Amino acid sequence: YKSECPETLPAGNICNVIVTWVPTSKGLAQGVLAVQHSGRGGLVQTELKGIYQPLPPDAAKEVSGSIEMMPASLDFGTSSGGIALKRSIVLSNHSAEDVEIWDTNLDVPDQSGFSYDSQCPETLKPEETCNVVVTWVPTSKGLAQGVLAVQHSGKSGMAQTEVKGVFQPAPPEASTKDNSAIVGISPESMDFGTSAGGIPQVRSVVVSNHLQEPVKILGMSLNAPMQAGFSYKSECPDRK
Repeated sequence: YKSECPETLPAGNICNVIVTWVPTSKGLAQGVLAVQHSGRGGLVQTELKGIYQPLPPDAAKEVSGSIEMMPASLDFGTSSGGIALKRSIVLSNHSAEDVEIWDTNLDVPDQSGFSYDSQCPETLKPEETCNVVVTWVPTSKGLAQGVLAVQHSGKSGMAQTEVKGVFQPAPPEASTKDNSAIVGISPESMDFGTSAGGIPQVRSVVVSNHLQEPVKILGMSLNAPMQAGFSYKSECPDRK
């Protein structure tokens, strides 16, 4: 894999690493994304996993002709805050005709901290996919949840995904001791859930520098079997 990781991550800054999973082998796929750096600890890593369960032939026929949104539930897990978490939802046109995207709406309370950026065109052609990137900046302690809905001209007229996450702020003492002098990665475990295949699953891993000084990124690696189907792309600043 070719890493576009930055040479230096400034103090207080974050960057995203986009992990894509294209299931190829039935069953459990897993691996580890590791980032080596010059800060305390020298290494941060995230476990990657997902289960590929192909649809039976009869079920595959049911999917054909429909507009599908994956995943059906987008769980950001538990966050201690301070970092914007990003995840991607994939909208797919499995019909034989063009489908018009009429509207995208995120039904959540104002204090939930969820927002979205639709990268979908006005018209989605047969077997094309597009992404809706959901960002969560936790603001209110406890469970935050809502629904992202896309209205379209295809079969059923609407596709939707539940979004949720739990904001659990770190105690003041723990925040000072644990986060003030480290390089962090979030989430520590990324579970793609169960996939029937056919659609690339895209998620974001966030690397953050909580130090008071810049940190050099020394290397990035994805340790997973070739048949696992995982790959990554760094969206961190360009090398200088």
